[in-house]
Amino acid sequence: MAGVRVEVLGPLRVTVDGVPVAVDGARRRRLLLALVLRRGIECRADWLADVIWDGAPSPAAAATLQSHVAHLRRLLEPSRAGGPWQVISTVPDGYVLAVEHVSTDVDDLVAALHRARADDDSSRVLDLLEQALATHRGGAFDDGEAVPAFGAEAVRLDDMVIAAREIRIDLLIRLGRHVDVVEAAQALVDEYPLREENWERLAVALARLGRQTDALRCLARLRRVLRDEVGLEPSTAIRRLEDQLLRQELPDAVPPPVTTRSADELPRTVYATSDDGVHIAYQRIGAGPVLVAAPPLAQNIEICWQDHHHRRMIERAATRCTFVHFDKRGTGMSDRVVDLSLERRLRDFEAVLDHAGIDRAVLAGVSEAGPLAIAFAATRPERVAGLALVNTFARVLEAPDYPIGTPTATYEVVTRAWEDDWGRDDGSVVDHFAPSLRHDPEYRAWLAHYMRQSCSPGTLRLIDEANGRIDVRHLLSKLAVPTLVVHREGDRVVDVAKGRYLAAHISGAELVVVPGDDHLPWVGSSWQFLLDAVLDFVERTS
Repeated sequence: MAGVRVEVLGPLRVTVDGVPVAVDGARRRRLLLALVLRRGIECRADWLADVIWDGAPSPAAAATLQSHVAHLRRLLEPSRAGGPWQVISTVPDGYVLAVEHVSTDVDDLVAALHRARADDDSSRVLDLLEQALATHRGGAFDDGEAVPAFGAEAVRLDDMVIAAREIRIDLLIRLGRHVDVVEAAQALVDEYPLREENWERLAVALARLGRQTDALRCLARLRRVLRDEVGLEPSTAIRRLEDQLLRQELPDAVPPPVTTRSADELPRTVYATSDDGVHIAYQRIGAGPVLVAAPPLAQNIEICWQDHHHRRMIERAATRCTFVHFDKRGTGMSDRVVDLSLERRLRDFEAVLDHAGIDRAVLAGVSEAGPLAIAFAATRPERVAGLALVNTFARVLEAPDYPIGTPTATYEVVTRAWEDDWGRDDGSVVDHFAPSLRHDPEYRAWLAHYMRQSCSPGTLRLIDEANGRIDVRHLLSKLAVPTLVVHREGDRVVDVAKGRYLAAHISGAELVVVPGDDHLPWVGSSWQFLLDAVLDFVERTS
């Protein structure tokens, strides 16, 4: 199987097994970029046609699209000797670009940024960032023409590149490499002259190299830029630095920004009060369309920030929407109570919306919270802009008319094992919920700590018993809101067949099957594709 690499941070560049290949034709390049943009997600043929022909496909577009796909397949799998195409697969309504066979320069950049958030070794992180930035050759999806469908993603990726360049400068500062800081900061102020913090970095580095006069000239230039471009004066921090330089004082090196949120930077935990007096803890972060996420099983909205897997998901979501998450009753920071019925949790859901002043939102139901989101959307459709169902189900247990359910005896054995192993790092919980991290002792230990802070084994038993009684199949035909079903292909807790059942029984539902076997959405190599499918849906429906 050929190893395909696609670089999109600049003009499109493609290699197969390390050998450059040319993708000829503007429309064919657009097609490949569109598939890369939604790598791992099923792309409808009509959407691809809209992208390729700027929303005005010709009557022959379907046949032409097939021809373009065939050409790309031959280009990306030159050694194929029969069997199905693996890089670009056919799905019922379109095509999907395989995550497991295609790497991108964006992958490298994202990995380096995540390492920067979790690793204190400045030299190691700097090496990763520099390797990731080495292939950066210009604006994202910059293939010589503006494509409206790529606009928002291009802006997001360009912002990511800027963030990586700025973090690189901060690492250079931390390592005392001020000559390199001057070169890197000068490049950024030339490209983005209104970002004051890079002028500050440049001036401090110049001063620490003994070039106080050049540092003062740098800040004077900033004053002119701000006055001429936006009619503003420099910030207090810049004025303070200027005064230091005029007094011939050597400024401290600008400290690198905190790459993980400290306790006082976390979103504030607030409480909504349900109709029976139970307090429900929730947090709100970001801006834009609202996504309210009901979590799987049990979580703790404050402790979850300690895990960089969980944190990166929330922070990525908050760049594109207002993200609200809460601890269900009996779990986390919410009141520990024993009434965990679906009816009570529905009222808790509404209490959070009311207290947060949210009239209408996209609801995300993850795992056992999926039926909660389904029931809320069916009974309160005026408050639901869309419904995102992630690794979830309409019913857990097997029934004569539901053969995909889990046999009762199996369910009892598995949930009893979870209860026995709850809060231990040598049990079966991580093997079911995050199998990709089963061999990571640090994560296993942290997850055990997180589980203990989320709920007790006794509460877990009550949750599992309540889940065994859940059946919202009768509500699926009543849903009248846009619905997205996202499911991991090899999910070990909720089989993908249950996700397919939801999509088949909800009118107009869109199904996205994501590679991997982790149940927790924020872990595994495909976490960002799963999340971006949800965020794209939020933007389309809000």
